[in-house]
Amino acid sequence: MPSFLRGLSVRYEDRAERKTEEVLAYWHQVMNPDWASMTRPVSFENGIIVVQVKSSALYSILVQHEGAQILKKLQHQFPQSGIKRLKFRIG
Repeated sequence: MPSFLRGLSVRYEDRAERKTEEVLAYWHQVMNPDWASMTRPVSFENGIIVVQVKSSALYSILVQHEGAQILKKLQHQFPQSGIKRLKFRIG
């Protein structure tokens, strides 16, 4: 691979990593303060944010009622990030 392409690839990866960090760091700002400590975003790949949830009751609330609103807030804050979906996991 020519050196200029390697440089572009590294810069693109750095930018993507920074964007992922920004999105994950913003998580607690969009979460209900009562639930923020019970959730943790663990990854953001291919437009999917995977969120670890500490209880099955909260998991149910997020999946059935709150997830769509949280997704809209994140998409509004990061329109160029390609966020497509939230995936909640109990753990």
